[in-house]
Amino acid sequence: MNLIDKFRKYMSDVLSLEVNITMSQARTKNDLPFAIVDNYKFYDVTILDNPYLAIAPIDGDNLTPSVYRKQIDVITNSINREVILLVPVLDSFNRKRLIKYKVPFIVPGNQMYLPNLMIDLREHFRKLKTKKEHYSPAAQSLLLYMLNRNSFGPFDVDTLSEISGYSKPTIRRCLKEFDNSDLGSITTDNKNKIFNIKNDKISIWEKSKELLKSPVNKTVWLGHNPPGEAFPEAGLSALSRNSMIASPKNATYAIWKNEWKVLRQDQKFRNLLEPDRTETNVCLQIWSYSPTLWRPAYEVDKFSLYLSLINGADERIEDALEEILSGELRG
Repeated sequence: MNLIDKFRKYMSDVLSLEVNITMSQARTKNDLPFAIVDNYKFYDVTILDNPYLAIAPIDGDNLTPSVYRKQIDVITNSINREVILLVPVLDSFNRKRLIKYKVPFIVPGNQMYLPNLMIDLREHFRKLKTKKEHYSPAAQSLLLYMLNRNSFGPFDVDTLSEISGYSKPTIRRCLKEFDNSDLGSITTDNKNKIFNIKNDKISIWEKSKELLKSPVNKTVWLGHNPPGEAFPEAGLSALSRNSMIASPKNATYAIWKNEWKVLRQDQKFRNLLEPDRTETNVCLQIWSYSPTLWRPAYEVDKFSLYLSLINGADERIEDALEEILSGELRG
């Protein structure tokens, strides 16, 4: 059953509606940019006597929620009709982003979000939510190693311990976390646990991202960087290095919490601490795992950068983070 047939069936099953949907001439009759015309198939749809234009991405893997919103705004202004995004699948993260942007969309058999009709049906999200759990900092760090290195096993406990510096008991606990979340499989060879992930990089990220969290435990402010210390760039400083976002007034760096505990014992360092942010001081993020374990010392890894900034970010920051993340996942 193709996407359009699934759409008709979904509307009939859920709303008891027989919708009229036909190929639209909007792509040829309106002065739309070729970049948009080439991205979608266009359909004329009538729902509850309301005319819509439904667009189905030809290759949705290359489009993000912010791109959908911008392109749908262009189409809406051109045809003077509300546009509905029609997609076969949609993960929970992008679903939340589209709802935040108030982009109407339908995932046949899964969800329908039509705000002007006050319809928000979530077929697959009605289960009672339990408290969300996250990977431990060590497990998250190991997963980021795999993502950053494009290396997904098989790994044994000794190898992961040697690579990461974590103790073997810690590695075993991490593997247990991965096993509990169905991230990969664990086998035993001569009493040694072997961990392996069979999915591709994008699938691994999609499967695990709800269990990942910002590595930033807290931030402190320094009058300037301590002499002889070379912290990796983090936050907006790292983002500006990798995007069109302007450099922040306050340079931002990161340090592992274990290193922080040692450094703050130094009186010369404590003298640099300032109680509040000023226009010229330096922001130092205290991380739950080492920010330089898997990447060059001058900046944090881009997956951790994404996780540290995405919550509460404005539209410009979100767009830049999405672009960076897309590049990492397809790199």
